[in-house]
Amino acid sequence: MLDWNDLRYLLSVVRQGSTLAAARTLGVNQSTVHRRVAELERQMGLRLVHRHPTGYRLTEMGEQLLPALADVEESIAKLQRTVLGLKHARHRAAHLPRAGPFPHRRFRLC
Repeated sequence: MLDWNDLRYLLSVVRQGSTLAAARTLGVNQSTVHRRVAELERQMGLRLVHRHPTGYRLTEMGEQLLPALADVEESIAKLQRTVLGLKHARHRAAHLPRAGPFPHRRFRLC
């Protein structure tokens, strides 16, 4: 099973060009980024990046997966926005005044 964090680390390496820059962006150690990208490659059974002294570059297979990775990222972001919206709506509803069993208004009978 794929781990979203591993996908996120790979996307950061692609965008930043190196594991060091990705680690800074993600707030983790460089060795963590390197290890997680290697684990993702192992799980997929695909070589996704070429490691160069000047940085990382996607392999042809990595390039082919990039649009799907971006779709996953957007789906996760959409899910997070939806969850936040639901939490916000629940919070607002919890703070609405509650009516008792009968309305507080009095009606005049004619």
